[in-house]
Order: sequence, then structure tokens, then C-alpha cells
Amino acid sequence: MIIYDYKVGDFMTKNIKAVDEKTNILDVARTMEKFGIGSVVVMKNNEPVGIITDTDLVRKVIAKNKDPKKVLTRDIMTKNVITITPETSLRKASAIMTANKIRRLPVIDKKKGLVGIVTETDLTRILSQLNQKF
Repeated sequence: MIIYDYKVGDFMTKNIKAVDEKTNILDVARTMEKFGIGSVVVMKNNEPVGIITDTDLVRKVIAKNKDPKKVLTRDIMTKNVITITPETSLRKASAIMTANKIRRLPVIDKKKGLVGIVTETDLTRILSQLNQKF
């Protein structure tokens, strides 16, 4: 099997952190710090509707001197988040990231429920590990 033909579901991070669209940014930042992560998926009605990264916090809140207690996730999240399924190949996930200039892809099941995330860093780690096997 070619390395890129492996499925995202075999390698995705399953224990991901998600927040409601009404969560304030201070709580988002605290969640990111507590778990050592660079992004959280924003949920509404159990479906991903956006994503917030540490870069969003810096550019859209801190640099603009906004009060993180008053800014909600829905105010700064990247909307229309691109998602993939666990059956998506690593090759396709990589191509989607490259084409859309993004570094994270939430993974959803058939009911659009969030089941994981794959990041640019994950792909690099995965490819490195798989290359060592061959």
C-alpha cells in the first residue's frame, strides 16, 4: 500500500477539544493552554461550524486590544470550516490542506458529528513514521 493511501481515520487525533459558538475567547485560550493545543473546533447543534486557532486569538483579539471576556467564538472563528471523513486518504487530506492553505481538518462521521482532527503537523509525523517502516 502506498503511504498516502492510508486513511485519516487510522491516524487522526480522536481526543479533540471543541467549544460552543457562544464560548468567550478567554475560556478558549485557557482550554488551548491547559491541553497544549493550537486550535479548537467550534460546534453548534453537535456539528462543526468553525475553527479557532492560536493565530486567530493573536490577530483578531489581542492585536486589536479587544476584551477576551467579551468576544465570543462566533465573532472570530473561521466559518464554513472544511471537513473530511475518516475514510479520506492521507493524500486527499494533504491536497485539501494545500489547495485551501489551511493546516487543520476536522473529521466528521456520516451524521456530521465530530470524531477527530488531522493537522499539518500530524501528516508530517505520520509520513515520517510510515517512511521508517519501508
